[in-house]
Amino acid sequence: AGFSSFAVSNTVGHALVSGGSLRYRFYSGWGVGSLEIAQIIVLSTVTYFLANGTLLAASYLLTPSEYFDDRHLAGGYLHLVMWAVIAMLLGYWALVLGSKRTLRWREHTIALPGPKITLLQSLVGAADLLLAAAVLYVLLRQHMEISFGIFLNAYLLAQVVGLFSQSPGGIGVFEGVFLYLLTGSNPSAHVLAALLVYRLIYFF
Repeated sequence: AGFSSFAVSNTVGHALVSGGSLRYRFYSGWGVGSLEIAQIIVLSTVTYFLANGTLLAASYLLTPSEYFDDRHLAGGYLHLVMWAVIAMLLGYWALVLGSKRTLRWREHTIALPGPKITLLQSLVGAADLLLAAAVLYVLLRQHMEISFGIFLNAYLLAQVVGLFSQSPGGIGVFEGVFLYLLTGSNPSAHVLAALLVYRLIYFF
């Protein structure tokens, strides 16, 4: 169910509608209630953003600060973005570690996972993202010298923007944001070629 829904949502876009409806078809057929299905979808979405936020924070904090001052790489304005990400990440962990791990919206209540599950979400999601990022990094390293921390930061931000664009697989949007964040004086044609090969490897 998870594999199929991700494959469809990455192919046609509009993940909550396409992948979500497919999950609903699978889970309802197995006797899972509507509220539980919604919780599964929310848990899956939270896992992605939790992992992405964790890696963004790590790549920022473990990379020398001056790298983020170079507007031809990641742009000095990203200092503010990164601290906002860190604040949201800490806020979520505060909720998870608190005595009341519930979110309420109107008459609906969703219980957040405990610390152990949240940690597992972060680690498994981060491993997934790191493996995908490593494919592109290996391709790029043939044509440009770049810190893995800076690369990972740009890769993750481009992924988030591509996700919110709702275009199939973030195609065009991911590449555009990634090129904007990284190219500067670097060889854009080679970077674009690496992005195209990355698409082939990642999707097929």
